[in-house]
Amino acid sequence: MHTATEFTQEEMRRMIAANQKSLALPNGWNLRTQFEWNEEWQVNLSDLKTLPEGENNIDELISSFLVDKQEWNQHFADFIQDFGLAALIAAKDAILPVHGEISGDWVFFVGEEADFVHVREIVINFSERLISIVLKRC
Repeated sequence: MHTATEFTQEEMRRMIAANQKSLALPNGWNLRTQFEWNEEWQVNLSDLKTLPEGENNIDELISSFLVDKQEWNQHFADFIQDFGLAALIAAKDAILPVHGEISGDWVFFVGEEADFVHVREIVINFSERLISIVLKRC
């Protein structure tokens, strides 16, 4: 159980490795999802200075993070395969119209266990052949 206010070097190493986890796409590119934490716009697990509220164990946090990351990496890889990268880019910060007016509702992607996210940012890194998608849990 982790009670200190700072993470150990080993915990930070594991958190950075979890951040870097990506999924290889058939075209030779990689896809990486990142999650915006709290209201502080932190997008890497290793950006956290302490455990998020409600979390008591760093090992459990990293494990659940990797499960979520694998799920969302696969969902977005499938989405890009089915609809193309342009469709994903169009969904970023898109607001759904209602009766010709802006409703204020974002385009959401629904995962397993009723988890859903909104795409906040897409970074296409040509030198690393990496597509990073920053997600906000809703």
